[in-house]
Amino acid sequence: MTLDPRQRTITSGVKPVGDADPIKAFEPVIRALLKPEAYPHPVADLHLLETHLSWVILTGPYAYKIKKPVAFGFVDFSTETLRAQACREELRLNRRLSPQRYVDLVAVVGPGDGPGDGAGAGAELTKAVRMVQFDQSQLLPAVLERGELSEPLIAAFAEHLALFHRDAAQAPMDSPLGLPAAVIQPVQDNLTALASCTAEAARLGRLGQWVEEQSQRLTPWIGQRRQGGFIRECHGDLHLGNMLLGADGIEVFDALEFSPTLRWIDPISELAFLVMDLEVHGQLELGNQLLNHWVEASGDAEGLRGWAWYSVYRALVRAKVTWLRLGQGGLSPEARQQGHRDLEHYLNLAESWCQPRPKGLVLMHGLSGSGKSTVAARLSAATGALVFRSDVERKRLFGFWGTKPTRRLEGELYGPEASAYLYGTALPQLVEPALAAGLPVVLDACFLRHSERQQMARLAARLGVPIQIVACRAPEPVLHQRLLARTAAGIDPSDATVEVMEHQRTWIEPLSKDEKAICHWVDALSEKALAQAVVARFRP
Repeated sequence: MTLDPRQRTITSGVKPVGDADPIKAFEPVIRALLKPEAYPHPVADLHLLETHLSWVILTGPYAYKIKKPVAFGFVDFSTETLRAQACREELRLNRRLSPQRYVDLVAVVGPGDGPGDGAGAGAELTKAVRMVQFDQSQLLPAVLERGELSEPLIAAFAEHLALFHRDAAQAPMDSPLGLPAAVIQPVQDNLTALASCTAEAARLGRLGQWVEEQSQRLTPWIGQRRQGGFIRECHGDLHLGNMLLGADGIEVFDALEFSPTLRWIDPISELAFLVMDLEVHGQLELGNQLLNHWVEASGDAEGLRGWAWYSVYRALVRAKVTWLRLGQGGLSPEARQQGHRDLEHYLNLAESWCQPRPKGLVLMHGLSGSGKSTVAARLSAATGALVFRSDVERKRLFGFWGTKPTRRLEGELYGPEASAYLYGTALPQLVEPALAAGLPVVLDACFLRHSERQQMARLAARLGVPIQIVACRAPEPVLHQRLLARTAAGIDPSDATVEVMEHQRTWIEPLSKDEKAICHWVDALSEKALAQAVVARFRP
């Protein structure tokens, strides 16, 4: 966007007055900016939004964000130098995810010494971040209330987010960013902040014990993630209130500019925050879809080993913020009651991830075109399971899929060597961390050979989780119709054709007696009954 240079200055017409309270000293400046003549562009309407860290002035075409002169334990905007630096960081960070939204920095100036239009006439008082304004009804909480957030939007955003995490700057190895102590300390700090909540003392005690045990267990893994380059400069505050639905899909704004420690994190922590927020808003299924699509796009199933840890952490963050708000004055009785309900809800969420969760391994089984992927997706929606698709993982091995297309195999994509590696190594490497995270897993593959099914049965036995088979079948004309339509559309990761399906018939190996005992036949069960039957065999 190109702007007239004169638009890079707005004038308040007043100067801050001397006052012991720096925020009160700035209030005349903010009031002056609520007048149309302060701006060198047409003003449709003026409205002020206020947070504990900033003032945001809405003018119609643009929103201007001004840092408050405050200093808290976690942020310091007490001087103009610090505020200007934070504005520059805000512009840099947010242009990564929302370049069309974040325009530039403008100077807020006081009155000039002589006549003129006032634009740029006086001394600079502070900086403001200029954004293209959006309608508040575009914010995702409002979009969710209207039922306008769909799986295609979530899928597209998940891929966009995975690309962002891939390209984000990696923490230098000579910095303290992402060290185990830096990851563990914020979780403990949240519990410390909640310690004065005596009504929840028993629950906080249980959470504290879990955090202590898990911090010891995960310390080596956190170090491995850092060494592997998984500490990135992320958004840092990825929740629904910082997201909107625009013309091009879901857009993210308001990255966390004031704390490198909270911004340079493992992307799986960032994802856990958003999935948790979707759950809080009653959108468990959308959260599960986001997780599935992000893992499939990024290929980072290993990060799931920390899923429970980061889910607890993010719930405790929200619990702490809620508790601190309850400690402030000025809340109505209704707001206070809602705050206590929110606090209990966040602590319930945190504690739920400290308990053993129902999990299991489900193998899809059937010829190409029999409906396995459709059934697997529906099972995921009903059970919260992660789905790993063999067609996707096979292509990932050859560098044909995902945000990090690293080629690991040579030769034929569907050759015996590739299949042996896929079923014997690649899929087990995905299953294990997901199950360790307390998540059920569905493997969307044909599993036509007995040896392939037995490999997974041995893995499930080693991990101590139940294994089930969901078998799909369809009449011959339906198989042909589905495969022909899929080939014509050209958007499915599967390359299976009618010829491939007919070849599969020549070597498919029937289920053994033991396998039949743990098998669900889809054509004999309704969708709801199938999900109930599968979940009934899960165990903590």
